[in-house]
Amino acid sequence: MVSGEYVDNLSAIDWGNVSKVSIIACGSSYNAGMVAKYWFESYAKIPVEIDFASEFRARNVIYDKKGVYIFISQSGETLDTLSALKEAKKQNVTTIGLINNLNSSIANLSDYLIPIEAGVETSVAATKSFIAQLMKLLNLVLMASKQKNIITQSSYLGMLSDFNSEIAKLCDILSVNRKIIEISKAITQAKNVIFIGRNHMYPICLEGALKLKELSYLPVFAIAAGELKHGSIALVDEDSLIIGLAPKNDVYNKTLSSIEEVKARGAKIVLLTDSKDNIDVEYLFNMPKCPDILAPLFYTVPLQLFAYQTALGLGRNVDRPRNLAKSVTVE
Repeated sequence: MVSGEYVDNLSAIDWGNVSKVSIIACGSSYNAGMVAKYWFESYAKIPVEIDFASEFRARNVIYDKKGVYIFISQSGETLDTLSALKEAKKQNVTTIGLINNLNSSIANLSDYLIPIEAGVETSVAATKSFIAQLMKLLNLVLMASKQKNIITQSSYLGMLSDFNSEIAKLCDILSVNRKIIEISKAITQAKNVIFIGRNHMYPICLEGALKLKELSYLPVFAIAAGELKHGSIALVDEDSLIIGLAPKNDVYNKTLSSIEEVKARGAKIVLLTDSKDNIDVEYLFNMPKCPDILAPLFYTVPLQLFAYQTALGLGRNVDRPRNLAKSVTVE
């Protein structure tokens, strides 16, 4: 459910005078932040920078007193993110913590707090917490857009209501388990797996690849579709599996063009799309239609299920992948 309850206090921020938003995070939280970058710039007309927390700490940051700095961490204790927040606090800039643990260090230090309300997430890999982060970030973007009079109050409330009904369509994805298992078997047989997408689908490719790597231990890559020809297409041959994300939006045709490029190199294709076009690929995964602003939420779900079923098929421990911890609190 998309709720405005926990971002009301953020209306104290004068979003019309915010010069930029900086998002600092690690892992899946970083990928959620990258989706938010597209949303902020498209719908709230605010420029966004995004950094891995470890890199934010490593460089000489030029702080903007009119900027808003958002720190995303499921646990609220991620060492790099927490350390970056402490540095930002020294600069007296506005900080927002987006966290799941209300009793965490990031929650206590941030000027403003957005709990993602995902509940306890037992498994190491972020799944429901990632979806919850996206939903809260989307609500924040819409609130900023409303305050800047880009959308009206009635439009804002109407969009929240519409989104709640649209989200129910996600259940349709859960009903196609046979197709998910079929694609997961193809993943295990590939020499390498490459996710490709454009615009706000690119960070979802990053997240899909991360989930698959975490759970299956397979060689997996995520590449912005337009960057394929700048070197990465050398990885592609007849033993590759390409997973393309192509909602029918203004970059749909360009994404299909990239699909044709890898098909010409002999790769097998998994295509996720809501288009009814007749597309010749090995595995077509039909997505429910949704507003383009919600596509990142919708396209995340099957990618999580691909990772889950692939890991099960390989006999992996899906809740406790090797070498990983739920909360990264060390250097």
